Amino acid sequence: MFGKRKYLGISTRAKVLLNKEESFDVDFKSNSELSIEDLVAFANSELGGTILLGVDEIENEDGTQKGKIIGCNVSDMNKLKIVNKANQCIPHIDISIHIENSKDNPFYRIEIPSSKNKPHCTQKGIYKTRGDGANKPLLPQELLRIYLDSESDNFLKKYSKATIEMRNDLQILHQKQIENMRNSTFETQINIEESVGGIETMLDDVHMKIEDSQSELQQLVDEIKEETSELKQDLEITYDVKHKLKQVDSNVINLAWKLNSLLDHFKLEDPEITFARNHIKMMLQASRKSFEDNNLTEREFTDKDIRKFVENIYNHSNSMIKNNYKIEDLIEWYHGNEIDE
Repeated sequence: MFGKRKYLGISTRAKVLLNKEESFDVDFKSNSELSIEDLVAFANSELGGTILLGVDEIENEDGTQKGKIIGCNVSDMNKLKIVNKANQCIPHIDISIHIENSKDNPFYRIEIPSSKNKPHCTQKGIYKTRGDGANKPLLPQELLRIYLDSESDNFLKKYSKATIEMRNDLQILHQKQIENMRNSTFETQINIEESVGGIETMLDDVHMKIEDSQSELQQLVDEIKEETSELKQDLEITYDVKHKLKQVDSNVINLAWKLNSLLDHFKLEDPEITFARNHIKMMLQASRKSFEDNNLTEREFTDKDIRKFVENIYNHSNSMIKNNYKIEDLIEWYHGNEIDE
């Protein structure tokens, strides 16, 4: 997507970037020192961007700015340092590293796509995004919006996957039921044909013996009625699909009851509740650290604002949180530092 890993000259993309000013999607670094905040800022932005290491910013005659190649050390050790910084971000950030102008005066072109795993922060809990030519802190409402977008995407993916699996299971069950009904119908048809053939034979015998014994004829008619009644019952059982589906539902309910009994017996918490609680705790505590690092708590982020922020998180949480916890629990998590194992 971003071209070859190494160019003897300068790639077309690098030429375009060198003729631009520093902005939302490009940043120049005159040396090879790259900060983790730079990677976090571009990954959290909507468009992502590119960092050119070994490129300084100069001014044109018309007052606009562009990049000037200074060059930097493109050794394997420096490349490993860049990769390690991307891995130190929380969560890790995927980047693409390219060496430009390697034959003359080499420099790095580092591509950072807009991440699908937003929001990202440093190990100190600092959240940044890309502004017009500079990094800027993520405000509480921006962080909340990114979190809600991420939760919506995760819910849609899980819902789509569950829907596909359920549809496939129902289709397989439906095919099995149709096959069973077809086989049962075929067998029933054979039985009917055999019964009809038997009846015809019996009728022939009746016609032959009717003059000899009226009582024997009546007995034969009674036997025919009994066999016909049993055949009707077999047909009703064959097409009683509704009863079979009720048995399936009953088995599913019994399985759920057994699982819940095991959890209660061993005094274990539902893993989905633990995961949901830790996810909300990490997000709240990381948000608090970010607000503290940017001095928001001392200037304008009051207790009332904290409660409003936590209420927004609570109102958009899934049922695991709402059914088991209150807003006051989330406020306590916001001020805490622990994460359940």
